[in-house]
Amino acid sequence: MEHNNSITKKDMDRVRNFFNRENILKQLKAMVSFLIPNRSNVELNLNIGGGSFTDGESITVGLPEMFIQSPLEEIFIVLQALTGHESQHINSSDFKAYILYQKEVENLFVKKNKDLNEDILRNYVNKIAVAFGNGVEDGRIEKILGNKYPGYVGYLKFLNLSVWKKSEIKGDSELKDLLTTIVTFAVTGLEPRGFEEVYTGSELEKNYIQIKPMIIEGINAVNARLCLSLCKKMIASIESYLMKLLEERTSADEKFLETLPTQPGYTTSSERDFNTGGSTSIHLKPETKPEQVSNKEGCDSNPRKESDGESGKEAAEGGTDTTSKKKKSSSADKEGESSLQSGSSKEQSEMDSKPGQVSKDDKPLEDEPKQNDEELVAQAIDNIFKELEEDIKTKLGDDSRKLLKSKKGKANEDSQLDKDEISQIESRYRKDVANKFHEKRGFPLGIGLHENIRRGGRKFRKEVEAIFRNKESYTLRGQKRGVLDPSHLYKVGTKDYNVFVKRGIPITADYVAYLLWDGSGSMNSDDKQMHSGYAMSVAEEGLKGIIPFKAAQFSVDAKSYVTHYVVKDFNQTKMSDNYTYNFLHHRCACGGNKDGFSIRIATAELMKRPEKDRILFIFSDGIPSDYKGGYKQGMLDVREAVKEARDKGIFVISLLFGTQSFRNDNIENYKYMYSKNIISCEPSQITNQLIRSLKKVISH
Repeated sequence: MEHNNSITKKDMDRVRNFFNRENILKQLKAMVSFLIPNRSNVELNLNIGGGSFTDGESITVGLPEMFIQSPLEEIFIVLQALTGHESQHINSSDFKAYILYQKEVENLFVKKNKDLNEDILRNYVNKIAVAFGNGVEDGRIEKILGNKYPGYVGYLKFLNLSVWKKSEIKGDSELKDLLTTIVTFAVTGLEPRGFEEVYTGSELEKNYIQIKPMIIEGINAVNARLCLSLCKKMIASIESYLMKLLEERTSADEKFLETLPTQPGYTTSSERDFNTGGSTSIHLKPETKPEQVSNKEGCDSNPRKESDGESGKEAAEGGTDTTSKKKKSSSADKEGESSLQSGSSKEQSEMDSKPGQVSKDDKPLEDEPKQNDEELVAQAIDNIFKELEEDIKTKLGDDSRKLLKSKKGKANEDSQLDKDEISQIESRYRKDVANKFHEKRGFPLGIGLHENIRRGGRKFRKEVEAIFRNKESYTLRGQKRGVLDPSHLYKVGTKDYNVFVKRGIPITADYVAYLLWDGSGSMNSDDKQMHSGYAMSVAEEGLKGIIPFKAAQFSVDAKSYVTHYVVKDFNQTKMSDNYTYNFLHHRCACGGNKDGFSIRIATAELMKRPEKDRILFIFSDGIPSDYKGGYKQGMLDVREAVKEARDKGIFVISLLFGTQSFRNDNIENYKYMYSKNIISCEPSQITNQLIRSLKKVISH
């Protein structure tokens, strides 16, 4: 999903060639005809970059720059979402009402601030009004579209959540961050990335909380006029704050204001589809009803009644305002539980005396941490893509499928880092000790597998296969929701709107894993090398041939090289050999460790894989040691490396193992380095915890 490189001519040509495919434009035009059945002559234009807009006679869809380097499947989803969005503006927005709304907001501010330069004030307030109106109206029309055609919800969510994931508030322009927060909440139900870190307890947060209930009312408003009336009330309710931002505006604010439009991205007034109060939401989290919202002190607010048919009727007949008491709301509660939990040293299992066996007890551990918004978004994007993927590939045709197959065929060769890629990582450490990387491959095989490990591996393998069998479904056509089925669009003429298809999901895995295993000298104590090796041996037996994974043991050797000993590569799937178990008899743990360096190597290799779901397990028994700045520098380096991996969509899990006293002494350090998804356990519990973690990840 992420792209960090500069956009090149090659990137632009790739997208341009994609746009020029006859079947791409043809399918998007068919969607426009389907979504706007009362107009047969609406033109559709595709641009690389730039905004999306409509005048009612034509629709221009601009692919946002952040998606130019995305896979073609994702680009096609984004194009369909934007096409649906602009089509719904034609069906549900009212430009004439918008112009009236802008003038009313301008006049409100000019009347109250006669001592200020009127031209400057009108220009400022005009852009504020457009930003509020655009954001809330976008949420409203997308909700109408999603309730009319539930199959479109996935496309809209994929677009909005992908933008959320690729963007982050920095705090450089408070005005920009306020307006970004409003539009983000209107279309996703979330605050932007970085909001909590930058604005918790701030004046911005206080004012945002004040208008938050009205944003929910706005996206549920029956028509455009009522939605804009609520936007006017929002602006009026935080007038003093907006004026303060004007008076104290910074150069960053000025630069941002210059980029804001002076009118919405549509000039059509043919409103015909209204918000009928459907239950389908485009938000990631449930919409908080206005009467359920309370202020931060926990006191109940005096709520405004929800927009209903009567209030909508008033607005449609010319009413622009209704009275209500001011309301405050608390930030949306974080919800959803993590797929992993911390292990408990008190937990007993068969593993205590028989390393290599899997515990029968697979109940969730206590105190499972709740997911934060980043985890929820990443999981939602992945789930949506999986739901849409087969249909998208079908629409894109054989070329896309052949390309994907070719990509996977070369994956094992291409995932190995070249000299330039290694040098790029080494350059980060050029002023530090242990700043060079070396990979060692090859060791003798032939040692038979211990029966306990074989038994545990068989059991785990059956569980993995069962998980994928449970995910299998069959293709269903003529549905009320799902993805648009072009072969059934003819039914619209007979007023049959069951034109969606739900694609069956085959038993195939799109996961790849990397097991990064501490091989430093401290692993020799308390049988940690043996227990962790047994755990990885069981995992290998269970996953081999189903999910590609690489295992590497890392340490710093006598020449101060960060060395990865390749235990098993992605393409090594020979069922007769267990690479990990043989490696246990080949190398004795020794040397130091530079965890951050090794994590970056593993991350780079995972990012070269074609699989969508990437998992990185880090087995470690201590704090990184081989840094010029000591443990403090090492911990900071790990923290940054882990964040970089997660920002790229990799699911990072850390296994902390050792004696109870050791783990008690180090758990806070691990929280600092890894933040979340930390499994803490006795060495004898590693197998149990690893298997449980893997099962939870692939179950989603």
